[in-house]
Formats: sequence, C-alpha cells, structure tokens
Amino acid sequence: MKNINSKRPWIIVDGYSSGSLYVDLLNKIGVVTYHVQSSRIIPDFYLKTFDKSKYEENFIYESDLNTLLDELKVLEPAVIIAGCEPGVKLADQLSEHLGTPSNGTKYSQARRDKYEMVQSLVKHGVKAAQTYRVSSYQALADAIEVIGFPVVIKPTASAGSDGVYICMSENEAQKAFDDVYLKEDRLGKTNDDVIVQELLNGKQYIVNTVSYDGKHYAVEIWIDHRIDTGSEYIYDHEKLIHNITELEQSIVNYTFDVLDALNINYGPCHVELMVNDGIPTLIEVGSRPAGGINHETMFKAQGFSHVSAAIDCYLNPKEPSFTKYKVNQKEVLAVALISNSEGYLKQLNGVSKIHALPSFDYLTGLPALGSYVPVTKDIFSQPGLLMLSHESEEQITKDLKTFRELEKDLFIMD
Repeated sequence: MKNINSKRPWIIVDGYSSGSLYVDLLNKIGVVTYHVQSSRIIPDFYLKTFDKSKYEENFIYESDLNTLLDELKVLEPAVIIAGCEPGVKLADQLSEHLGTPSNGTKYSQARRDKYEMVQSLVKHGVKAAQTYRVSSYQALADAIEVIGFPVVIKPTASAGSDGVYICMSENEAQKAFDDVYLKEDRLGKTNDDVIVQELLNGKQYIVNTVSYDGKHYAVEIWIDHRIDTGSEYIYDHEKLIHNITELEQSIVNYTFDVLDALNINYGPCHVELMVNDGIPTLIEVGSRPAGGINHETMFKAQGFSHVSAAIDCYLNPKEPSFTKYKVNQKEVLAVALISNSEGYLKQLNGVSKIHALPSFDYLTGLPALGSYVPVTKDIFSQPGLLMLSHESEEQITKDLKTFRELEKDLFIMD
C-alpha cells in the first residue's frame, strides 16, 4: 500500500458542491490541483460553488476522451477523483487510463444507474430492494403486480430526491411515470427509463465512507429525518450518531459489503440505507463526498470532515490520521431549511435570532432579496442549510425546535 506522492498534482472532476472543498484543502498543503468539467454547461446549483481561479487550469470534456487524456497525461497526476455525482464516470475513465488509483470502469454504470446498482448487489449476494426498470405503462403495471403498492417511482440516475415519488395507486404511479419518463433531470440527463422499486420502511441512515486499496473506513454515520408528504419526502435534518452500538456496526458491515459489490476500492462514498427491524437495505450510493454538510462544522466537532478524510486516506493510506481522533466530540445536526410558501423574497426576518442560538455554527444558502423562492420539495429547492453543533444533546434538540418556530416567519414574500 504505497503513499501518494504529494508533489504530483491532483485532478478534480466536477469539483462542485462539497467537491469544491478539495481544492482549498489541497492548496493549503501545497498540492497543485487541476479541474476537469465533465460537460461545458454547469447546472446553476453547482455553478455557484465553482471557482475555477483556484485551480492551476480548467479542462472541459466534450466527448473526445483521447484528446483529454493527452492533455492530462503530461501533468503526471497522482490522484483523479470525482467532486460530485456527474463526474463519477469520467473520473473512473481518466483514472483507469492514466494509471492513478481507480475504481475502474467495469462497474461505473452500476455506481450511477440505480437499477444496475441493485443488480450488482443481487449478483454478489447482498440484500437489495425489489427493483425494476421500465419504459412503458405495461412494464410499469407488470412491475407493480410483482412488488405491490406502495412503490417508489424515480429516475435511474438522479440526485437529491429529484423526481422521486411514493405511489399508492395505479393512477399515482402513471402520473409519476409521466413526470419522470423522457424528462430531463436536474443534472441535465434525459430519463430514458424509470425505476420502480418497493417502498422501504424503517429508519433512514447515512454512512459516509472513504476507501483506499479496498480498505474501507466509516467516517460518519447519520440518522436522516425526512418529512413524508404522502407522495414525496422533504429533507428535515440529519443527526450525527454519537455512540456506535451493535446496530450501527451491522449497518457499517452491510455498507462495506455494498462497496465491495460495486467494486469501490478508492475514494469517498455517500451511502443511504433504510433499516427495518435491525436489517439494513440500500437506497443508493453516491461515489463522491456527501453534500449538504459544512466542512468547518465537522472539523470543529470531530477534527475532520468527509472531504478531508478522503484526502487523508490517499496521502496516509497505512494509517489515516483521522482514525486517531476521538470521534464525535460534539453533537451535530445538519438542518435543511424549508419554505412552505412561494414568491419573491422581500425580507429575511429573524436571522440574528438564529445566529444567537447557543448551538448555532453555520448558516448558508439563503436566497437573495428579490429572488424567487419556491415551495420546498427536494434538495434543489431547499432555501438554505443550518449547522447546529454543541456538547449537549438537550441543547441542540431545543435549538432545532426553536429554529423551526423562527423559520415560520423567516421568508417574507411579496
């Protein structure tokens, strides 16, 4: 297990969202960083997190892989890694061709396509949800006849609950199918197929991992609380798990089996699971850092973040330094802001009261005055993120309740 040469550059593919943290952390330790866009057009919600001036150079991939490989080969990169979901496949291709640590391309499709993901788990004997891929009403009906209601309808490769519907009847399922099939998702991909999946019950967990040469580490475990609206889920908050019990260890063991089934040997992963009667079942895997978590909050709470742990794993593979920290020194909540009304933002009310909460740590993503604020339906329409962190679980729970009351009058619309 060789250490990465820190004098050779890193290449970040689609360094957006949490992946935008790589360049700052790498620059701090003197690592030269280059950037590759997997497409010329960057979606707006990613564009606001991208600053190409921080990189030595920015390359744009336009379907000519050989030309891009020739441009990157001369850089002699040490690491090529995806910053967010759209960059996963291209990062696999580039790392495989240029001989850097790589998950390879054999399972690239399974790491992005939710149907192929499930099929890979089944092939390797890992528990998976009943899942079908359909492209017609008849195939939809056939799948539902096997699964039974309720079912989940969703795109094959979306992110952030984009286009995810819970359906209790044939009419609801057909309407959801129409809303997803052949429509463009938030990442700019046309949905040529639709996923039909059994609705998993239980408590939702998140395991953020890093891997190097097939050795996996559970960096963070969260309980994910969402609001069930009947047909959709809205993000509420995620709570960092403080104590690792037998249940959490079984969740981690299952997560590692999932990573092995998808041939994920290097880099960070964001793994969402449902746990029912102590038995975990995969919802989906993202082969990239977790979004919606603030690095500085996590660094102050436990000494590292998901992104810094990923870097650490490459630079110190034999004994990553994050494994030496006392884990979870503080309680942490990642709170999704929710708007129950829509309109053009006239005023933000009570922000100073939010900052005054004893466990307040970070607030970001608030919409600009005059901008349109939609009703919150998914992560893309979420009007901000609040990070609460404190030594006391009682205090952080109290502050969450107080914040939700303040939030009712936070967005004053025209």
